[in-house]
Formats: sequence, structure tokens, C-alpha cells
Amino acid sequence: MAPPEQPREPHKFDYNSLPEADRKRLEAQARTTLHMEPEAGQTMAKLMLDAKHQIDQAIQKATSCDVHEGFNPKLSTGSDVTQHYGRESKLVLAELIAASEGCKHMADQFLAMEYAYLNSEANNTTKFGKWQGPDGKDTTWIEV
Repeated sequence: MAPPEQPREPHKFDYNSLPEADRKRLEAQARTTLHMEPEAGQTMAKLMLDAKHQIDQAIQKATSCDVHEGFNPKLSTGSDVTQHYGRESKLVLAELIAASEGCKHMADQFLAMEYAYLNSEANNTTKFGKWQGPDGKDTTWIEV
């Protein structure tokens, strides 16, 4: 029976911590996005963070593995196998770490895109104020 899974820690995201070049790129993309489902960025970020959490648990298990287990290092074949698995485990661990970092990066990108889209949408709605009639209702005409 597998041990109970640890719950995922909440992810803290700060849009302003992104490099300015990334923010400008995301804001440009957001201006061309016609529609985005409510909380779409958060939904996708949660999926990526759940994947990262599972990968992080695999990393913990991989680091606790003993590659010598089950092989007799005193024998030449046991030594060869142990060295082979030692090299392979380092490669797998590096791939898992890269995948974990990739998931975090994608989660941040989804959150940043949602933020940029909502910010762009808010900016656009303020520009429609001049299209309101004297009664405050939207109109299709404007006095210039």
C-alpha cells in the first residue's frame, strides 16, 4: 500500500517579478486575445502545479534510492551494473528536475497571461466611457 500523498503547497505568483520583456510580450498577446474563459489561467496553472507536485514527489523518491541495493559490488558484474544505474539515476534526476522547473514556468506563464488579459480588458472598458449617453447607458453614438 502506497503512503498517503502530501498535499501541494500553495503557489505564490507576482506578475511584477516577471522580466519586463516577458510582461510586454504577454501584454501584446493579451491585446489580441478576443475572449478568455474566467480564471482560465488559474485553471491551467493548477494543472501544471499538480503535475509539478507529482514530479517533486518522484524526485524525493529518486534521491532516496540506493543504486547498490540488490547488486553485489564485490563482483565485477555487480560493480558494472551499479555504475550504470548510478549514471542513469543522475540523468533521470536531472530530467525530473527540469520537468518540475518547466511545470512551474508554464504555471507562471498561464497566470501572467490571465493577469495581462484582465488588465487589458479593464483598460479597454475604461475607454468606452465616452460612448455612454447622458443617462449613463451605453449608446452607439458619440459627440465629437
